Amino acid sequence: MPAGKKSSKQKPSNKSSNSGSSASEPGKQKLRVKRKSEGNFENIKKKHCSSSKSNFVNLYGPEKRELFTRSFDFSPLNYIKYLPMGQCSALNLRKYAATFIINDIAKKKVPTTLNPFERRVTAIAWHPKYSQIAVAASKGGELSLYNLNKPGSSFIPGIGPGGSIVGLKFHQDDPSLIYTTSITGDIRLDDFSGRRGKILASIGCFDNWFSSLDVCYNRKLLISGNTAGNVCLISVDGQKVWPKSKHLHKKKITHVEFSAADPNIFVTSSIDHSVKLWDLRMMSDSELKPKPIREFVHVKGVNSAYFSPSNRHSLLTTDQHSEIRVYKSPMWDEELIINHPHRHFQHLTPIKATWHPLEDIIVVGRYPDCGVNENTVRYIDFFDGSTGKLLHKWSSPNGGILSLNVFNISGDCLASGTGSYVVFWKDKDVFDGLSFQKSMVNGQRRTLSLI
Repeated sequence: MPAGKKSSKQKPSNKSSNSGSSASEPGKQKLRVKRKSEGNFENIKKKHCSSSKSNFVNLYGPEKRELFTRSFDFSPLNYIKYLPMGQCSALNLRKYAATFIINDIAKKKVPTTLNPFERRVTAIAWHPKYSQIAVAASKGGELSLYNLNKPGSSFIPGIGPGGSIVGLKFHQDDPSLIYTTSITGDIRLDDFSGRRGKILASIGCFDNWFSSLDVCYNRKLLISGNTAGNVCLISVDGQKVWPKSKHLHKKKITHVEFSAADPNIFVTSSIDHSVKLWDLRMMSDSELKPKPIREFVHVKGVNSAYFSPSNRHSLLTTDQHSEIRVYKSPMWDEELIINHPHRHFQHLTPIKATWHPLEDIIVVGRYPDCGVNENTVRYIDFFDGSTGKLLHKWSSPNGGILSLNVFNISGDCLASGTGSYVVFWKDKDVFDGLSFQKSMVNGQRRTLSLI
């Protein structure tokens, strides 16, 4: 053979013998996974996950799955990245997504408790764009604005007795502007920058008042229900869309909300034991008593009805005693009933179950029945919105009932209202070095840098 040239013949490999032995003994092939590079994962994927019918979750036995999960960091981002490689079903994806979120929730064990008000907290809201900005309102009409990335808060004093704020929504672009409804009978646009607030609508009497509020940012519409069962629709600037209010319920409307899936659809709940779905396109200006497209009758009065922000096709209702219900579109059949103690009490802010923003996980405060010893601890409960299974729970930091619990848009912080306290639940390292001023009730307006 000429010098400098290599033989084209390759040396015999012993891989064939190894593969033959493994083929003769099915099920005994060892899965060796190294965590050095993604290339190793690609090889494993090509070797074991080439079949379109294979399922990532059921592909290996318990021992090999355990080895596999030890070898890779299955954070939510990595799982989503590697998910198509194993062709996991959507059902398993939802199961793992809920697991990741609950594991993340379990880490948030450090509550920061603030006492900005003289009276109990009646409403809490997060900004729709800025996940670090929240606002809380009290029974005395006070407003407190927080930026979780900066110390301090901005405070607007209330009128005291008779000024209870029951509805809160941020302006979409300006975090210093807040839409509010209160038992004064007004819909207001309050301003934390020091400018005078503006009255957008008023009932004009003390017999009835606005009791619920929502804003459709896409269509720049504001809708509000009152204690007489009427609903008014105006623009965000205060211009009337309906010449007259429409009578949608027999009694007080406790909640009103636009659907994120379709801005023409909105839902109302009432103490008349009903939840109703409405379509703006089916409500003429002259019709004062329109018919709903769907009605859900409950055993007790209903405190709230929230559309799911994650799938936009689930509806979560909370009654005034012990039922949490989930309805699913398009037929809006009753999907789930969760028995949960949260009975109504006159001097307690009504308990409302809400959604986690990223997954169908229900968060709700517990008002335990004194007759049951095992439920005497006052928790925040987290339920699976599909099965009703209790996933996790937090105990109250001060022993009070946590009536209001609302996640921000990113799901990394929960704001709770218990008595006159506002509680923020977040990771410990986020609050290190962050000091809030606990009280701002000296009748002065404080300015807070928001963005």
